[in-house]
Amino acid sequence: MTDTFKELRDAANAENAAQMAAYMKNQFEFLGVKSPERRAVSKDLLKTKPVDWALIQAHWEAPEREFQYVAADWLDKQKNGLTPEDLPRLSIGLTLIQERCSTIRVHLR
Repeated sequence: MTDTFKELRDAANAENAAQMAAYMKNQFEFLGVKSPERRAVSKDLLKTKPVDWALIQAHWEAPEREFQYVAADWLDKQKNGLTPEDLPRLSIGLTLIQERCSTIRVHLR
């Protein structure tokens, strides 16, 4: 499995980060990694089953927004495999979404 933390930090782009932060009214920190590159870096991780909740939490708690996007993408990819036992773990994330006034939307169906 790839180390998404290292790879995303290695791909950081200060100019993009400044633009992304400005777009989000400077509410969040960014590495400046655009979506296509972020998805390429996290591609193998997103295929990992079952969800590694400790790793999801580590991504979610990282200050840079790209890691939170990886966590949300991972949950979205695994949504059909989630069970009622996973709901308490999801509620922690939903609370954090509220606290951060997030624009991330995780759709569970």
